[in-house]
Amino acid sequence: MTYELHINWQQRNREQQAINDWLLDRIENETKAVFCTLKFRHKLNEHRQYDDIGNFEAIKILRTFLRKIDFHYFAERKVKNGYEGTNRLVFKHLGKSKINTHFHIVFFPTINVDDFIEVAKHKLESMNEKGWIDLKRSEINAVGIGNEEIKNTTFYCAKEVRNIGLENSFMETETYIGRLN
Repeated sequence: MTYELHINWQQRNREQQAINDWLLDRIENETKAVFCTLKFRHKLNEHRQYDDIGNFEAIKILRTFLRKIDFHYFAERKVKNGYEGTNRLVFKHLGKSKINTHFHIVFFPTINVDDFIEVAKHKLESMNEKGWIDLKRSEINAVGIGNEEIKNTTFYCAKEVRNIGLENSFMETETYIGRLN
């Protein structure tokens, strides 16, 4: 028996428009941002076949990365209690293959962007003990100056909402919008 997955594209389009409107409200006064893509490698298993990272492990690595950045700038107790953190929007993407889990993040640092990028790259490079992080294809870059560039970058991060749904793409628990709220 074959089951066909029914996707309500009208609902997905409404979700995409709703998240875009919500994002515009959050970023309208932002003047600087950093775009990050966190990608993962395929690893050979004992059968000499490639394994992809599981969702649980990918989210665990994402959380560790975000915490390392937050702990660099804020008191650990305040970060753990959700009182402080680096303002950011986090989205999960699956790519064209629907199995290529990766994350897009837009950070809104309050410090110099170049300094923030240097710290973020160092934190990412320092946590690749298990070999899952694809350091060659992951990227951390400054977003061009101006609100239009920030808007375009943020909308790019959110574009997967239309394909996999808001609940599967927008990483609400990893997003921190203290100043943006």
